Amino acid sequence: MGTELSELDEMLALCESASEDSFKREQEAADRVRVPSQYLKLNPGKNYLRILPAVKGDVAYVKVGQHWLPDLGNGRGGSLICPSTAGVGACPICNYKAELDMSSDPADQQQAGEIRAKLKVIYNAVNISAGDNRVVPFYATISMKGDGTHDRIQAQREQCIADGIPDTVVDPVHGRQICITVSTVAGYQNYAVSFANKATPCELDWMRQAKPVSSYAVIQSYQDLERYVAILKGEAPGQPQAQQRGRVAQSAAPQQRALPKAAATPKAAPVAKKTASVFNEDLSDADLEF
Repeated sequence: MGTELSELDEMLALCESASEDSFKREQEAADRVRVPSQYLKLNPGKNYLRILPAVKGDVAYVKVGQHWLPDLGNGRGGSLICPSTAGVGACPICNYKAELDMSSDPADQQQAGEIRAKLKVIYNAVNISAGDNRVVPFYATISMKGDGTHDRIQAQREQCIADGIPDTVVDPVHGRQICITVSTVAGYQNYAVSFANKATPCELDWMRQAKPVSSYAVIQSYQDLERYVAILKGEAPGQPQAQQRGRVAQSAAPQQRALPKAAATPKAAPVAKKTASVFNEDLSDADLEF
């Protein structure tokens, strides 16, 4: 019993204390995040996940606007973080998309939709159904209709606050598993979200593994993003400069501003693939940053 209490105390010491204020801070955070090389992939059928609480001094999730580009100069596509969505400065990709929007050419309209920034959220999570105790990033979608995975999770957490009970999603002791059921109906992917009735307390090993979600930070320099746009236009073959990780890269005009506290207003994103009711959009290899 003494050992169990000791491990519980150690696990709780690794978690940020939950409160309504911390919940609001998470919603207001506009953090810069990169796409990790490993992330939680959903399989057909039921997927049971345990979303982790915030690491001490951090928040439970971060938001990111992702531009998907078909070629990053190395013959492979990848995702890039949108500085405009993060509120840190102008985005050459968004500027190019605005040019395409003005075109009457259907090909330009199609490309504009393809490179449009899509808003997502990243949590730390454990894939319980896979029997894997690794802590990996889990991507949840935000929908303008309010039916994205993140929307469902936030609604559950808001209800807990309204009821005056512990957070049944990310609380280290009272948090429950989330079940995401992936199915295909008439050729369309469907993601249904539900919550377990009993708590699954966090394990000490999970919190020892967990990294601050805000550490997934990387926004490339303005010049590098311009090079990617040139590749889109077919004007500049070659490889852009190396990424600057962990901070906003210094760039030429327009000058990048310091990251604000207020979150950027989510923008409507186009449907990247056919979904009947998109509760969560699992990332494919094409969504990764290389």
